[in-house]
Amino acid sequence: MANGVNDRAFSAMKAAASDKTFVDLFKIPEETTEETKKDKETWKNFDKALGDFPKDQKRILKKLWVEGGRPLINIVAGYGAKKEGDATYFSDLKASYGGTGMSVDDLAEGKRDTLNISLASPVKDFMAEVSHAFQFRRKHDEDVIPWADRRELMHKRFKKEIEKHGKDVYGKESLIPSKLQTNPDIEINTEKGFLFPTLEGGKDERFIYDPETRLGRGGEKPPIETEAHRIIEDSLWQDYEGKFGREWSKRGSNWRPYSKRWSNVNYEKSIDNLIEKGLVR
Repeated sequence: MANGVNDRAFSAMKAAASDKTFVDLFKIPEETTEETKKDKETWKNFDKALGDFPKDQKRILKKLWVEGGRPLINIVAGYGAKKEGDATYFSDLKASYGGTGMSVDDLAEGKRDTLNISLASPVKDFMAEVSHAFQFRRKHDEDVIPWADRRELMHKRFKKEIEKHGKDVYGKESLIPSKLQTNPDIEINTEKGFLFPTLEGGKDERFIYDPETRLGRGGEKPPIETEAHRIIEDSLWQDYEGKFGREWSKRGSNWRPYSKRWSNVNYEKSIDNLIEKGLVR
């Protein structure tokens, strides 16, 4: 699943008290997995990818990772090389989330889902893809069989949503009529909100998102991708920024852990150097 839209959600969504309740970074994480040797290796590898990222911020990221079921974290360079004749071209590799097997046996054996994280923006990518981990993780006190059934239903729904709506599943910002109208005979008061498609409506039909219920105003369910990146991810970033300050409003998009001197001009060359040194694959 692609990381999709990572823009800050608009003010109506940010201001909703209920949107702050999805994630509480300052409670003890509900661990639904037992730490394994592979888990330790996974986090150590990601910790290295974060470089000299502040330790207190690393601890918050680790709490999210634990709450997300300790998925495996693959670090990739972020740019893929493609040779055409004598020329070499680079294209973005999107961060992604991959589920493990859907069978009860796979889940009972403790197999982990996977986060593919780009070295170019590890914090941004981690926040985006761990949002999917929150969707598919085992809930507290959830038995394996209903967990497997729930994951399978979500996966089927995701495939149907992509088939029906394509990649356009996030909805779009729009001016919509406000709930309160001061003088509707003269003018219609509007507010900023976003619309999204669902399997419940026609292909071109959009529903208004209600941040208080996390559904459409008529009870419609947002797509899997919308829920992950416009709702869960936004909530994660709100808490993160609340803890560490407004300077994180860029959401880690410019963070380059191995070299703070990287820029758009020398980025591709720096990636080549890292690959040659064996630091990334």
